[in-house]
Amino acid sequence: MAVDPTWNRLELPVLETIARMEDAGAPSIGSADVAGATGLPRTQVSLALRRLVQAAYVAGTEYRRGDDDGPPDFVQLHLLERGLRASGAWPPAVAP
Repeated sequence: MAVDPTWNRLELPVLETIARMEDAGAPSIGSADVAGATGLPRTQVSLALRRLVQAAYVAGTEYRRGDDDGPPDFVQLHLLERGLRASGAWPPAVAP
C-alpha cells in the first residue's frame, strides 16, 4: 500500500502561508493563524508543523493547553533557511 505524499497538500501550503504572513509583518504567527489562512483542519496543520519543525524548515514552540486532548498548538513560528527556500521567499541554494 502506497503512502499518500503530503508535501503539496500540507507542508508546502503551510510554508507558503507562513512566508506570506512574515512578509506582511505579522508580529506573531501561530498554528491557529495558519489553519485559518489555509483553510486546512487544525489537526493537519499541527501535523505539518511538527514535521516542518523536526526537518528544520520552521522554528516555533510547541505546546498543549491544559486538558486539551487535541493536536498541539505552535506559536512564535518563523521560517528557517530551508523553509524560506522551499516556499520561494528565497532563491534555491546554488551549488558552488
